Amino acid sequence: LTATLTGGSTSATLQWQSGTSASGPWTDINGATGVTYSAPTAVTGQTFYRVNVIDPNSGCATPSSSALSVTVVPDAQVSVSVDNPEVCIGGNATLSAVLTGGSSSVSLQWQNAPDLGGPWTDIVGETNTTYAAPTNTAGLFYYRVRVVDSGSGCATPNSSVVSVTVNPDATISAVVNNAEVCVGG
Repeated sequence: LTATLTGGSTSATLQWQSGTSASGPWTDINGATGVTYSAPTAVTGQTFYRVNVIDPNSGCATPSSSALSVTVVPDAQVSVSVDNPEVCIGGNATLSAVLTGGSSSVSLQWQNAPDLGGPWTDIVGETNTTYAAPTNTAGLFYYRVRVVDSGSGCATPNSSVVSVTVNPDATISAVVNNAEVCVGG
């Protein structure tokens, strides 16, 4: 938080305060008398701040700034699941992500890889909480979702990995070992 002080005497100083609402009650923050104040971010929740001018000279005003708020949100966490981890070609395999926490700018990005360990590639345009895995080619495919969060200090974790096995459609043939036999043969 940054204060801009204009006017006042050369004796003017500042005092930052915190409160639980925009109208207070206000509590002085010990040692917070500079032009800038770094709000603590170790605990989630919303805290309001203002700064007071302290000017002991005769006739000088001692205004308070308007209230500012800082909201600390928990870091994002994401998990994924797949409804059908094994399908045949043309089957349906829908992946779902559950996102908790993160800032108001948090988003998701689905990724795929040819191997459990990567390399991971963003799937263009797939940023929703669900993703329909393609099933037009047989094979074993790996997916995860990564969190994108531009909020200050916000975590950007990756989910665990899920796999989808796409099997070729079944075929069957039959043979007979003796097409012509005698009675009891």
